[in-house]
Amino acid sequence: MRRADLISGALFVALGLVTILVIIPRYVTGGALGANLSPAFMPYVAAALATGAAALLCAGAIKRRAGADEPAPLPKGSWIFVATTAGVLAATFALMSYLGYLAGAAAIVAGFMGIARASVRVVVGAAAAFPVVLWLLFDRLLGFPLP
Repeated sequence: MRRADLISGALFVALGLVTILVIIPRYVTGGALGANLSPAFMPYVAAALATGAAALLCAGAIKRRAGADEPAPLPKGSWIFVATTAGVLAATFALMSYLGYLAGAAAIVAGFMGIARASVRVVVGAAAAFPVVLWLLFDRLLGFPLP
């Protein structure tokens, strides 16, 4: 487990630094939206917190003794959960890219509620209601357009 923590922590620190130094400055543009904060503020906060957490994971793994390293294989159910979650996220990305916010938001709500084994009636109701309510709130009431 120590080795896995070191590898994953180092990988996420590297990805966090790339996000902070390259991705956010390059792709998050625009001026402040009527306030003093730029659109890049929250992405920087999130990336810095995630990078800091990954650095703490690395530090904890380095501090831990090397002899207590045991393999930690994932059971088949966990792999299915990871694959299903990745599929829901990929489908959501595709739907949002090609059909817009409402289709993508409905897909992610339905997908994650399905993974949580909610009843079909609840999944359909939530997948129909949540995206529309959020769209009305942000786009119409607050004047913050969603894609």
